[in-house]
Amino acid sequence: MLKSGLAAAAFALALGGAFAARADIFESANAPGMCINASSGGVSILPCDGGPNQDFATKSIGGGRIIVAGVRCLQMAGENNMPNLVQWSPSACTKFSFGNNGPVSGDGLCLDVKGGGKKTGTKVIGWRCNGQTNQRWLRTGTGKTVADNGDDLMANATQGRLSANHAPDMCLSVAGSRVELRPCGSATKFKLSVGVPATPIMAPGNKCLDGQGSQGEQVRVVTCQGGLASAQWTFTTNGLLRSANGLCADVDGAKRQAGTPVIFFKCSGNPNQRFTLTP
Repeated sequence: MLKSGLAAAAFALALGGAFAARADIFESANAPGMCINASSGGVSILPCDGGPNQDFATKSIGGGRIIVAGVRCLQMAGENNMPNLVQWSPSACTKFSFGNNGPVSGDGLCLDVKGGGKKTGTKVIGWRCNGQTNQRWLRTGTGKTVADNGDDLMANATQGRLSANHAPDMCLSVAGSRVELRPCGSATKFKLSVGVPATPIMAPGNKCLDGQGSQGEQVRVVTCQGGLASAQWTFTTNGLLRSANGLCADVDGAKRQAGTPVIFFKCSGNPNQRFTLTP
């Protein structure tokens, strides 16, 4: 567990200040040994491992309980759809009701293992409540706090350089208060987690990439301790850096020259928006 308190500060800021919350794991009654897992790929069932993507903080609010995954919360997205993972706010998070070894319901739907599947990666969706076993969950309290989850997340983070897929010899690098391309041999080494709902992208000197910016604006660098609430990104398994505002890090104009700005842009999946983390 990190002793700096950096991850704890990130969680406290992102969740509107420190609060009392318990952390729980949700095991499927239909597929014993498989648990709800929330990652950049969505919400599904995976073998239970108690990791940060499965150990959810649950907090009483407004007559229900919200389910917090990392620094995001679950938001029902309608019948037959996976829940969204959205930045925490009282209005955005679905308020669920649940009992031990029973349904988890919110917005008129229940969390449902799609098709009663039992395989790794089967989607968890919202579906009309029917009492079947693929809508029943064994909830196990872990005793971990939100800050513990944050510390675990950062303890498992990877440090390395982020090379641009359209120009593999060029990497993201801090240049003053902004981010630009630079030859990888002299580029900044960042620390981040892969495939989690949200992670700070940390640079040396207690600096983080700011996840708040408008279309076309260059990605800024902020002090982590004061800016972590907005410094959340999702580094997807296919290499996109999706910011807290829903835009992606984009090498401006797909240029390959040193000094090219890295900007916020609508996510397209083009090679100049895909990056490879090399430890």
